[in-house]
Amino acid sequence: MVVGSTRETNVSVGGVIFVGPIPIAFGYGPQGPILVLVSAILLLAMALVFVSLFLRRRKAEGTEA
Repeated sequence: MVVGSTRETNVSVGGVIFVGPIPIAFGYGPQGPILVLVSAILLLAMALVFVSLFLRRRKAEGTEA
């Protein structure tokens, strides 16, 4: 996930990439740290939704048997 913001010639980029369980965060520019934080929060929210859907599906499959 990469988020960018441009003003005149200043460019800021930030993101978080997960390689297995290891997060790799990067940011460049004056607003880079803020963009890394926003990216990390969005990634955490998506991971929580994925885990909750996975657990709900697993629980539903267990009650059918």
